[in-house]
Amino acid sequence: MPPEPLPEAKADAWANAIRSLHHAENRGALADLRRMEPDKSLPSAFWIIAAKSEPAANENRLRRMARVLQMLAFPFRPDGLDSGRRKLGAALEAAGVSEARVQKLMTARGPALDDQVIRIARRLANSGALPYRELAELLLAENHDSPAVETIRLEIARGYWATRNKAPADIPSSE
Repeated sequence: MPPEPLPEAKADAWANAIRSLHHAENRGALADLRRMEPDKSLPSAFWIIAAKSEPAANENRLRRMARVLQMLAFPFRPDGLDSGRRKLGAALEAAGVSEARVQKLMTARGPALDDQVIRIARRLANSGALPYRELAELLLAENHDSPAVETIRLEIARGYWATRNKAPADIPSSE
């Protein structure tokens, strides 16, 4: 049995499936994916992608996959899916995402993490580009407290604060 592909490889494959829907101008399927509720009935576009990429997935994996596909469908152009040219932390700062929102993403677990990722993804997609890999890894994680997830959180925070500290300070100096 071949080893399970890394989460970023799965996310890239799903992003390509979403890009194919864009290129085919299948706006109905994209809208269905954007509006789907992973805990309820899933649209046929989801099942077509799932049958090709995750034929033996259990219910929990399918729910996590649905969240990723929902997120990937947010950009209204295929070039809105950024596979990693810009890291998520820097993208959050560039999009003007508040420190409070980033902090919520850093501390959320379980369904609250899903909610925060979807909110952030929607915001980034509306600002022009969605760097999806790190967000997909958060959504796909079975254990939101695992060392791998903590590493992702650290990279997001590091990128956000490093980019933010390069920007002009909002606080006037005391001199």
